[in-house]
Amino acid sequence: SDVYKRQGINAEYGVFTTDCGMSSEKHAKDLKAHCELLQRYPTNTNTILEFLSYVRHNNLRRSDLVVKHGDILLKQSSGQVGDEVWAILEQVFIASLDTNNKRIADECFSRLKRQFPNSTRVKRLEGLKLEAEGRYEDAKSIYEQILAEDAWNIPVIKRVVAMLKAAGKTSQAIAKLNEYLKVYMGDTEAWNELADLYLSQQLYKNAEFCYEELILSNPHHPLYHRKYAEVLFSSGGFENYKLARSYFSHTLNICNPQSPHANRALIGLAVTCSALSSKGKQAKDLKDNVAVFDWCKKKLLARYREKAPDKVPLMEKVLAKMLDKTQA
Repeated sequence: SDVYKRQGINAEYGVFTTDCGMSSEKHAKDLKAHCELLQRYPTNTNTILEFLSYVRHNNLRRSDLVVKHGDILLKQSSGQVGDEVWAILEQVFIASLDTNNKRIADECFSRLKRQFPNSTRVKRLEGLKLEAEGRYEDAKSIYEQILAEDAWNIPVIKRVVAMLKAAGKTSQAIAKLNEYLKVYMGDTEAWNELADLYLSQQLYKNAEFCYEELILSNPHHPLYHRKYAEVLFSSGGFENYKLARSYFSHTLNICNPQSPHANRALIGLAVTCSALSSKGKQAKDLKDNVAVFDWCKKKLLARYREKAPDKVPLMEKVLAKMLDKTQA
């Protein structure tokens, strides 16, 4: 919030985006511009419409602002936006569930239900509403009705997986996702979710397979390479450490040097070099291991001096302990 105050922006209008990969920095910059306009013109119809459209089309998450300004728009100008009002109602409805605003959620859902009484999409929204109210069996019943008519309704299948995950039924969620991915093998979101489910069960080999599929789908995405390296490191063993070192290194080759991926990859690479050196005789072939570690140390300390100078002594101690292992 101090950063926003220095920039003349309320903390309420700070920029929050998901870890959405290669274009997240651009999204953050654009979203910041929209938030600044909202702060200056909080009731302007065009400003609100542009903000809602940007968030909706880029799949960003600022539910608090969507609810606040979407409610203003729907009260004062819903008759002026044409057919886009239905997309806005759905957007504000979902954001209302996210922020636990039952009044606005009920109002939006009632309008959608009146307009589209037999819509499968509205039935799915009703399932979301029931989930938010904790009525999971009722939501499950609605989803089963939809799937009985359309067995491969993608959003509903994903809601079923989410419900199983929330209920702690991880094995069933994994089975459902595997069944889904046999048909929709190109769904990177599903592969990411399946990897997370496997990691929650410490099934590292299965998670590795998921990240291999993701790397094949987009070889230039640093997030996939970094996560794959982290899973390889978690699996342990000399060969896995060697492979993890390669993937951490490749992450640094393809990502923006100032991105969070670069920071985590640097730390991962340093830790991996340290772990490799602890393997004794096996590590003798890795003549460049100390040199790679020294390079990581130099880069990490430079970043800490720039971004968090008060933490530099702590990082120096941590790296010194790693260095002892690396030179052992």
